[in-house]
Amino acid sequence: MLKVFLAAYVFLALLKLWLFMWQRTALNVCRAGDLPVNMKGVLVPYWQIIAFWPIWILKGLMLILIGVFSKWYWPIIIFLSDFIFISALIPIPHSFFLNKIEKRLENPRVRLTKKDFIKQNEEIKIQLLDAVKLVHNKYNI
Repeated sequence: MLKVFLAAYVFLALLKLWLFMWQRTALNVCRAGDLPVNMKGVLVPYWQIIAFWPIWILKGLMLILIGVFSKWYWPIIIFLSDFIFISALIPIPHSFFLNKIEKRLENPRVRLTKKDFIKQNEEIKIQLLDAVKLVHNKYNI
């Protein structure tokens, strides 16, 4: 049973890492374009915003279950190694996420604002695409 909980935790940790990398790239785009930080929400798919907290909660639940079925210190070690692994060791492949963001912005069906603000939607897309190009240049991608 412990292996199942550990495998579920690893899967959730990798998924969270992927979400973190995408959001971090979106944050870099907003900073490069001098756009408000809350604009990063339009650069990532909507399901990511919804999935973020359930993933955190499920990871915590998996740690509790790992602690129940093993020694008390294993969840602490796993949590700390996950935290260090995510924040320090893995480089963010900005080129992959920038290309995804660029395709999302170039898609005419993707609407960043409400239907009433169609003109504003196009202006925002142009600003964001310019910011994506700045980040491309910053990282020499």
